[in-house]
Amino acid sequence: MGSLLSLGYELTAGSQRWIEQLLALDLALETGPAVNRLAVHLPPEAPLEAAPGDSCILKLDNGEREETVFTGTVRSVTKGLAGLRLTAVDAGGAMAMVRPAVTFEQVSSGSAIKALADDAGVDVGNVDDGFDLVFYVADPARTAWEHASRLAAYGGALLGVAGDGRVETVVVGSGAADEALLFGREIMSLNHAERSGGDRRVVVAGEAGVGTMSAPEALRPVTDPFAGNRPAGPDAQTLFRFEPALRTAEGAARAGAHRTRMIAARPRRLVLKAWLQPHLRPGHRLEIQSLPDPMTTEPCWLESVHHRLRPDGAVTVVRANRDPAGFDLFALPGSLGGALASAF
Repeated sequence: MGSLLSLGYELTAGSQRWIEQLLALDLALETGPAVNRLAVHLPPEAPLEAAPGDSCILKLDNGEREETVFTGTVRSVTKGLAGLRLTAVDAGGAMAMVRPAVTFEQVSSGSAIKALADDAGVDVGNVDDGFDLVFYVADPARTAWEHASRLAAYGGALLGVAGDGRVETVVVGSGAADEALLFGREIMSLNHAERSGGDRRVVVAGEAGVGTMSAPEALRPVTDPFAGNRPAGPDAQTLFRFEPALRTAEGAARAGAHRTRMIAARPRRLVLKAWLQPHLRPGHRLEIQSLPDPMTTEPCWLESVHHRLRPDGAVTVVRANRDPAGFDLFALPGSLGGALASAF
């Protein structure tokens, strides 16, 4: 007979290390512009010494694998008769506290994200290059985290923070999954929806619509960013968005394809609860195996992951989106491939 799995955690807050005594732990992992948040509750008599600004690292162990799931800083410490509450944020929270006023010229969307992170004093991990920008104005109307999320979406990527605390972007693929969970073993409950509204598309118009960033026309606004190939609409099924920072047909098409994918996938949302799965993070592509008939589902990509630890156990709640059957990013109306074909 096999032994039962042993759940565990290791919370380092300031100079203290906690492996017991926590009354509750909640870690919400999101994609930008939302911010990852950690909240822990301790008994009122716990000798907590951590203060705002101290480092905070959390490891979770479900008995099969241990992962560093959060690296950030303490945001607040609240003391009350019912206990102590510590909250922490990571690099996303740090960038959300900065409102930049800077213009980038002749950069890629990825290098602009890195520059914004550097200005906020946070580390950068794997950030996709995205595509070239003639310029990008990061104005104080948005935080650095909101600008970075916008830049990532321009390139068809999700923005997030890795477990080691570094900013990263994830380009969600299609086809095979990165991870698999087994119904009846890891998964406790699952619901997936089929709602209307997923058949709309988004057409993004830049302010120039040229073929290359080096074209002289890239610096000048034009009256027709579609160069005579304007798609039909707007109508009930086609939404138009204007993004002046996108000067090339490639940039506008990629941004439109990403937004169209969001619209197509979110009405097919999936919510599942599993035994603690510390390795899951937003942006992962997940396959669910051994579902009972007639329930079937295609691979989904994770938009948020919420780890919860309580005295009676630990669970991971996932909110995920499913692409339509046979989904092909480059076959989307207004996609990168379609726009380039019409622009040249």
